[in-house]
Amino acid sequence: IKIWEVATGREPRLLRGHHGHVNALAFSPDGRFLASGGQDATVRLWDVAAGTSVRVMTGKNLAVLALAFSPDGKCLAAGQSDHVIRIWDVATGNRLADLLGHEDAVQGLAFSPDGRWLASAGEDRTARLWDLRAADPAANPLVRRGHDDQVNALAFSPDGHWLATGGEDTT
Repeated sequence: IKIWEVATGREPRLLRGHHGHVNALAFSPDGRFLASGGQDATVRLWDVAAGTSVRVMTGKNLAVLALAFSPDGKCLAAGQSDHVIRIWDVATGNRLADLLGHEDAVQGLAFSPDGRWLASAGEDRTARLWDLRAADPAANPLVRRGHDDQVNALAFSPDGHWLATGGEDTT
């Protein structure tokens, strides 16, 4: 992983640790940490200033395809090719939840600005909304269908009122 200084183009950090392709990156909201996910089925948390690995989190032995930090920076969500979203506690590295529901790989993740919702994009042609304030967030995700092929990307509007999704069907 190369971290570039935008204004100068200088590369002050080179982070090594993954054993295979790096598929996903996400900075924590305060910029202190960088999370990386790869083909080696690991999520690595890096201290950006020091350029060192803080911890390695593993789920199943399948690729990590998407990452997103919660707005408060306390949680990190990882979407994997085993159809599962794993939510980790950033401070401890403990797994807080497994969100099951997608029928194929999870390609994209986004937290709503208030942190209540986690949106996920899947190769199963769906976008799902998980209510993280519910007693059991995995119990009843809101499923949004409408794409004719896999959903690759999604984003919340700054006020959290809108969710945009994009997929391989050109919509």
